[in-house]
Amino acid sequence: MGISIEKSQAAIIADRAVLTARLMQFARSDCLLYWSPNEEVFKRQESLWLPVLHWAGELIQGELEITKGLDEPLENRKYAPFFESIIQNLNDAEFAAFYLVASIARSNLLALVFVKGMLSADEVFEAAFVEELWQAEVWGIDEEAEKRRQSIRSELQEIENFLHKNGEK
Repeated sequence: MGISIEKSQAAIIADRAVLTARLMQFARSDCLLYWSPNEEVFKRQESLWLPVLHWAGELIQGELEITKGLDEPLENRKYAPFFESIIQNLNDAEFAAFYLVASIARSNLLALVFVKGMLSADEVFEAAFVEELWQAEVWGIDEEAEKRRQSIRSELQEIENFLHKNGEK
């Protein structure tokens, strides 16, 4: 993949309103809300995801609903205005990083804890790809998939370096 966040930042900021709306749509399918029915994967998700969900719950003064199915937990829609306010209050560098991480990790929640400095790039990677990493352990590593994962990990580290350079973390 390979990104240059400095080059991407200007384009992202120019479309900030459109991208915020896209992020809000995307929030309904946040990967942290959809848990695996596989007990081993579920336990890993629990250890990686519950701290993020608890933190988000404290932030919104509520509890985000999760599911083991494919149906959207509709109860979470009531928190959309709160999350939109948080996203709108990010500065330009934070917003650019947030958007890129949310896109990579399939999670606004992981992007938020990352931008707030609560999780590192490597921790976000582990949380976002928990099921895929478990599958690689169980069934063996597919070289092409491993290259893709390493590229994604590098992108997240590049975004982390960008935030450090811009004094955001």
